[in-house]
Amino acid sequence: GTLVFVSSGFGALPFPYTAAYCASKHALNGFAGSLRAEVEPLGLRVLLVLPGGTRTAFFAANAYPEDVLSRYLLQRSVPPDRVGAAIVRAVIRGRRRAVIGAFNDLALRLLGALPEVQGEYLSFVGKRISKRRGAK
Repeated sequence: GTLVFVSSGFGALPFPYTAAYCASKHALNGFAGSLRAEVEPLGLRVLLVLPGGTRTAFFAANAYPEDVLSRYLLQRSVPPDRVGAAIVRAVIRGRRRAVIGAFNDLALRLLGALPEVQGEYLSFVGKRISKRRGAK
């Protein structure tokens, strides 16, 4: 069988104004990775899914509505059925990690590999969002 954990790109990339959410997703990512090491030798697979922005009520009401996602994360939200289909494909293929959207996958890998760039980018975004929030 396969255990599927649905996390978030924010579990790999910290982001301004989402500290608790990012911490919970970092924890989920660590849990999935540790559990994978324990149960794979027993024949149980573990899949970690990072879907990115998904067109649900959660994103409509959170700190990062569609315009913020597209402006700072360069992504558009995808419908839930696309996420579901990608999860099914990943399970069938025996994947350990699935990032929905090739650009999201590339961005997470690059920012993870270049921590100085990640830090500068997040500082820039934090300042821009702070200004925007202060203007309300």
